[in-house]
Amino acid sequence: MKKIIFPVLLIFLLLSAFRGMAQPIQLRIPALTSTVGNAVDVPVYVDNSVTGLNVFAYQLKITYNSNYINYTSIEIVGTMVQSWGSPMVNSTTPGTLILAGAGTSPLIGTGVLFYIRFQCISAGTSSLNFNGGAASNFFNEGTPVMTFVNGSLVVNALPTITVSPNTALLSVGETQQFTVSGGTAPYTWGITNPAVASISTSGLLTATAAGFTQVSATDNNGITDLTNGDIEIRAMKLTFPTTSALQGTIVEIPVNVTNLSGLGCVSGNFTVTFNQNILTATGYNTTGTLLSGYPNITINNAIGGTVQIAFAGTIPLSGSGILINLQFQVSSVNTGTSALNFTSAQFNETMLAKTVNGSFSTINLPAITISPNTFTMVAGETKQFTASGGTAPYSWKSSDNLLATVNATGLLTANRGGIVMLTATDNNGASGTGGNITIYDTYVSVLSSGVVPGSVIDLPIAMSSLPAGKSVYSVEGTISYKSPELAALDIISTGTMTSGWTFSKNVSGNKITFAGAGTTNFSGPGTMFYIRFQTTANLTLGEVAYVNIDNILLNEGDPSARIQNGAITGSSPATESLTLSAGWSGISAYLSPSDPNIVNMFAPVQSNLLMLYNSTTTYSPPLGILPVNPWNASSGYFIKMSAPQTFVVSGIQNTNKTLNLSAGWNLIPVISSTPVNCAGLLSGVNFVIIKEAVGIKMYWPASAIQTLTTLQPGNSYLIYMNSAGNIVFP
Repeated sequence: MKKIIFPVLLIFLLLSAFRGMAQPIQLRIPALTSTVGNAVDVPVYVDNSVTGLNVFAYQLKITYNSNYINYTSIEIVGTMVQSWGSPMVNSTTPGTLILAGAGTSPLIGTGVLFYIRFQCISAGTSSLNFNGGAASNFFNEGTPVMTFVNGSLVVNALPTITVSPNTALLSVGETQQFTVSGGTAPYTWGITNPAVASISTSGLLTATAAGFTQVSATDNNGITDLTNGDIEIRAMKLTFPTTSALQGTIVEIPVNVTNLSGLGCVSGNFTVTFNQNILTATGYNTTGTLLSGYPNITINNAIGGTVQIAFAGTIPLSGSGILINLQFQVSSVNTGTSALNFTSAQFNETMLAKTVNGSFSTINLPAITISPNTFTMVAGETKQFTASGGTAPYSWKSSDNLLATVNATGLLTANRGGIVMLTATDNNGASGTGGNITIYDTYVSVLSSGVVPGSVIDLPIAMSSLPAGKSVYSVEGTISYKSPELAALDIISTGTMTSGWTFSKNVSGNKITFAGAGTTNFSGPGTMFYIRFQTTANLTLGEVAYVNIDNILLNEGDPSARIQNGAITGSSPATESLTLSAGWSGISAYLSPSDPNIVNMFAPVQSNLLMLYNSTTTYSPPLGILPVNPWNASSGYFIKMSAPQTFVVSGIQNTNKTLNLSAGWNLIPVISSTPVNCAGLLSGVNFVIIKEAVGIKMYWPASAIQTLTTLQPGNSYLIYMNSAGNIVFP
């Protein structure tokens, strides 16, 4: 029901006849902006002239958002209805205003009908709407007709400033820079507790004593912000560094402390956590620290990844520096980083310390490389291995000392057949393991020889010595050769280590397959058997016809054999004359005898021959000792004659000019038809001394002795090698 004053109703009745003649009148509320806390007068505009329209009354229904603005009053001073007085207002429903007003003189012109005063209570946007259209908003009884333009009021938040950081933890002597955002410079800084800190005009706070304070800033417009949290200041600070150490080492990590002078600290405790996969707490060291000489220090490291330190004394601590050094074992297996975190720290049971955590990282051990990585050897041989990539000196270890041993310098000595690996460890504990080192028990070799084409030759198949406790009681294998230059005829065991054995053979194409066994075994060195070959006219002078051991099995594979193949070379016969002195002398030959059987070779001088021997063969006609092995053109011999005699060797040039020497003493021949200079021959060879086999001349560079300058064909010499090596004759 409309609420209108009685005289106004009378006027509305008188003017009802003129409703159809009114023009549309636009009422408008504009879009306005204000700020929280402000009062704002919102105008209601009449945009079309009402002059002559006899407007004596109005009723409006306006809605708004009461979350952002509150209705306060209607203001009419200076408005179109000032002469009518204030309207009646119903504002009992939040967000809704119902207004009605009337006067005795009609409204004229355009302008502000009245102002609605609102109080801005929170930030946001409130629409201002003529609610219900013409049914709820009209002049008189609806004439003239109205149109409506709704408005809005945007309420902005009050301008603010923010101090940052909102909280902080400092120790005495530290500073903290504070900043402010928002507001208008310049700013004025302040603190709530000047007994514990001071702050500069630029916001730099300096901690001066233990306690708490807050920081404030005020901008040029008087807007102020105060930190919500406290700025806590502690009397001292404990700090861990960022440090590192090599894997596998013991590391001391310092716990640093700020100045304790004047604080009366006589006790304290702290707890530290760390990565137990990287570090293991082992103890502490107070030498040179603030706790040096303190009587009561305890450590609890029973819980993995945690260490607790407590200390107490009677003399207050003073000064700054290292409080204590914590000792840790660095993992030799794991790598990475460990945080060093304080979980608690206090002095005198009540004074909390500020803590700064640190970190530890491993310095990873380097990869150690062993050179050569893999190798093949025969029992009795040595090989020098080297290590690189780490910090010298290195220690060495063999994976199986029964098979091979290694000394402190990496020199490996092969003992018996098998596979071993070497491990080298550097001075910091870094280690590396090489690849497989294959060790054979012995060499099985085809002893190369020259032969006059068209003749028959017994080619020796020899074996070097075996490790102690091993022997051969059967042998089988296959040997291939160059055809048609060579034709295999038979297996000959007479005068060899298999003498008396039974052999079976099968010759097919250019291969001879054989197997032999006997009741006596042997351990060498010596000739196991001969392969008798017929050389054909197809073998030309200088032609090398290969003879290869394709496979060979000693016993059932133990001992193991490393194969050395050889050849038969078509050669012209030659002679070499040797002068044999009465008594002992050393002899050799640069020819490979056509008949290497020692008994046959020395038949012309047998009546005066007392003894002939080297490391593998002994021949003594007076004692009835017969040689097992044939003449070895790669070895020297000792000989003793009852009278001087000239001896002629008939054969061919020894095509193998390389001598394989072992560590220690070796009796060597001269594989040359002309004298050989000592210094030139032995350049680069790891030897100590070379001397006449029987005589006093020697070449000993370390002692500056050089009475032996040349090696003479036909003689033999003793040479001492530091390690295994080769000599190559020209």
